[in-house]
Amino acid sequence: MKKSEMVKDLPDFEVISTDCHVCQYRKQSRLPFPTATWRATKKLQLIHTDVGSLQRTPSLKEVGSTFWKYKAKVENESGCKIQILRSDNGKEYNSHQFNSFCEEAGIEHQLTAPYTPEKNGVSERRNRFIMEMARCMLHEKNLPKEF
Repeated sequence: MKKSEMVKDLPDFEVISTDCHVCQYRKQSRLPFPTATWRATKKLQLIHTDVGSLQRTPSLKEVGSTFWKYKAKVENESGCKIQILRSDNGKEYNSHQFNSFCEEAGIEHQLTAPYTPEKNGVSERRNRFIMEMARCMLHEKNLPKEF
């Protein structure tokens, strides 16, 4: 800017180093994840799941029970079997009981890498949408979050 005379009375600064380790460390960002190369082509071929709650995190037993009911309902209605279940690495999906059920039912259980919600983006985005909508409704009716 000084060379093109856009700013007047700007003092000359001497550049000591162009490799500032602190700057490089503080300005780093996570690289984007590659776009998925495989997509489900059949009903129930791939199910995305995650737990979201306005109140408390459901127990392992509640999550398992809810999934078994969901599985029975969608398989009966569609006539298809769930083939792959993709979930985050949360404790509710990473229990011995849950993994045993998936194995017995012939479901491939895929866990995403810890602390990478981007890898389970389908359910994370849907949960976010539902939570935003629920918060708006609670706020509109002047109800507490714990309602």
